[in-house]
Amino acid sequence: MRVPSPREIETKFHAPSKPQRRRHLLRASVHSGFVPHLDRVVVASVTTDENEFQHVRVSVRPHPQEGHSFALQLDEVRHLIDAAREAGDVIDIALHHPAAQALALTQFPLEVHTERLPATHRDISALARHLCQQRMHQLRVRRPLRVATDASLQTGSHGVGIACVSENGRYRSSYLESANDILLGELHAIELALRTWENESALVIQTDSFTSVSRIRQARTCGLAASRGWSAPVEAVVRDIVSLCEGRVVRIEWVRGHSGDPLNDTADRLAVARRRTQRSRLTMHEANRIYKGIIEDLRDAADAVAESAESALARS
Repeated sequence: MRVPSPREIETKFHAPSKPQRRRHLLRASVHSGFVPHLDRVVVASVTTDENEFQHVRVSVRPHPQEGHSFALQLDEVRHLIDAAREAGDVIDIALHHPAAQALALTQFPLEVHTERLPATHRDISALARHLCQQRMHQLRVRRPLRVATDASLQTGSHGVGIACVSENGRYRSSYLESANDILLGELHAIELALRTWENESALVIQTDSFTSVSRIRQARTCGLAASRGWSAPVEAVVRDIVSLCEGRVVRIEWVRGHSGDPLNDTADRLAVARRRTQRSRLTMHEANRIYKGIIEDLRDAADAVAESAESALARS
């Protein structure tokens, strides 16, 4: 039997390893801005590599309950650093806010830029600032769409009617046949609104259920740790609502029910109508005729408000 030579053994067992990926130097800049009337913070980041390939992230986030809006810059810095480390790259990040920079230096002293920015870094910073201001302008100019939601449950029975309606007259309703919890119905009505207007980037959802608003706010600020003591169905729908709010400007607020607000009253009437038509087993044609009559009343009320405003303007 032929004995392999020492050269063959060395080649077989000590083959050269694959060349390691070269570490890239990434430069990044983070800017943020506060939109007061929506209580939202826009965070924009731009990252570029040695080949000048740019990666852009622009997000809209709720203003922190405690602390300043620049604290959200630190979340973005943390994301950029984690992504660079995972790829095996080195990153140099510039922050425009002095307080954010000082705070970031205590957590990420190697990655946060502290000296005068070079020309290439200034270009990245200018682009991040422009993207941030552009998104803030879009949010300021576009008024959020107002939507009202409601639920209806007859005492001592099962089956909850839910409905949502927008100020421009679009509506949707549903029926929860086995439900006997009005809170669950109110939450599902809010979820229905979020799914119905999923392409709207800015929404104001109004409900007369104070408990629903409280549950959602707790979950959005404290996470699901706030759900201790909630029923499993309530926790599940709140989780879906929080998920549907991500990446969008959504304000869910409480309004007093039966107080004369046309939109809230319309949502209430639609929810009651959906429950009654479902239990009466009306045909879809008969039920739709009832719903359209309710929406016509809303449009008539809106026209009356517009005419009153025009008259007041003409008198002045």
